Amino acid sequence: KDWVDVEETVDTKNRKIPFVRYPYPDETDAPWSFGEPGKADIESGWETSELDFIGKAGVPIMLRFFGQVELTEPEGKLTFGSGKEVPIRLYRDGDKRVPGLDRFATMLLVPARELERGTTYSVTFRCKLDGVAFEKTWSFRTRPPN
Repeated sequence: KDWVDVEETVDTKNRKIPFVRYPYPDETDAPWSFGEPGKADIESGWETSELDFIGKAGVPIMLRFFGQVELTEPEGKLTFGSGKEVPIRLYRDGDKRVPGLDRFATMLLVPARELERGTTYSVTFRCKLDGVAFEKTWSFRTRPPN
């Protein structure tokens, strides 16, 4: 599969901050689960308290900002169909329960269950970056059943 570059920038107090998101906008082959169901283990780097959750979870959805930026008031929402909301856990940079969230300002939305196969989802992230309101909404589709 070809690489899709989705880096964008946002202006905050006269600075451009690059960011990336996953799954990328309009992706049509996103995974529906966090990993192989029931295979989450301590070696993944997640805290023990999160292993039962991620063992049943849907694919993590991420928004990451590069550069020095203060991220506050993070919110996330995942919907499908006619706006039906999917239960989620929202993690952010500095959360010791999650590996790899300590270097850049990041919001990680993890669905509480596997996503439906072959289904279009809409994700919205909101926060403040250096005190400036930021919102990003996009859609992606999970890969169809085999």
